[in-house]
Amino acid sequence: MLLGSSTSLLVGWLAFATAVRGLAIPGYPFHSPFGSSGASKHALGYNGYNWGCIYDFADEIIRRHKAGHIIASHTWSHVEITKMAPDALAQQLDLVDEALWKIIGVKPKFFRPPYGKHNAASIEAVKARNMTKIMWSFSSEDAVGKTPEQSLKEYGSLMKHFPAQEIALNHEIKEGTAQTVVPHILPRLIAKGYKLVTVDECLGVEPYREVGTLGVRDATWTCSGTPRPGQRRGFKT
Repeated sequence: MLLGSSTSLLVGWLAFATAVRGLAIPGYPFHSPFGSSGASKHALGYNGYNWGCIYDFADEIIRRHKAGHIIASHTWSHVEITKMAPDALAQQLDLVDEALWKIIGVKPKFFRPPYGKHNAASIEAVKARNMTKIMWSFSSEDAVGKTPEQSLKEYGSLMKHFPAQEIALNHEIKEGTAQTVVPHILPRLIAKGYKLVTVDECLGVEPYREVGTLGVRDATWTCSGTPRPGQRRGFKT
């Protein structure tokens, strides 16, 4: 996914998914360019248990974090937060916090609601955790079936509004987005005059609520007993 900014002439990158560069694993079909150590950095929002268990991909998260990408939260099991009881939402956010603390020693500041859906109660719960909700102003609509060619056409329309600030959304689980849209659109955006930034740069805030050290894998690095993909509630064993 892409995330732009709310400041002058800025378009930043936000990749929301539990993403693995160069891997095509059953149930985990990511084709992401976002883990590279290229010129642009990204904010990578993680589910804990959506396309796979976050602990199974700890090495990739560590690599991305070390490369300077920002790690954000996207709920544990990718559920619509407007339909959740407060304790269930707290569990969703706690589990992501717990996993990222164990793996890379951070608790993320930034949170994007799944499907972009939120209400006053859910956002107040997020704010109470000292977290910041982030949303988009433009979507390539790859998640609803747009082809790479159609997404690039949408970007062409978007750039006609330069220098308007934009927050643009794409999904790295879509092979066409990762392999076609991103490589083509990045140089076009830069040539147009956009500056690519991560969300912490955009907002001028620190990306993490707490920072510690890398963890060491142990028996607690498991998704057993937690909410499964799309499930609102679960209990760790």
